[in-house]
Amino acid sequence: MANHGSVFLDEIGDLPIEMQPKLLRVLEEKEFDKSWRTSLIKTDFRLLAATNHDLEDMLEENRFRKDLLPPQRHHPAHPSAP
Repeated sequence: MANHGSVFLDEIGDLPIEMQPKLLRVLEEKEFDKSWRTSLIKTDFRLLAATNHDLEDMLEENRFRKDLLPPQRHHPAHPSAP
């Protein structure tokens, strides 16, 4: 676990839409459960995420949740032309 650390999710755009509410709950509530435990596990971590997908397009197509996007996000990186 990354308690008090960082978690890097590569290709967050590939996260299935049915899993996105579960990730959102962990981010908002700072807790999660495991099927074999009866109590919730508290956690505190920083999430870093990256994707090659155009999340704005995915939002319009209802393939990504708007509430998973941070209020201020970095602009997409575009490689410089030689």
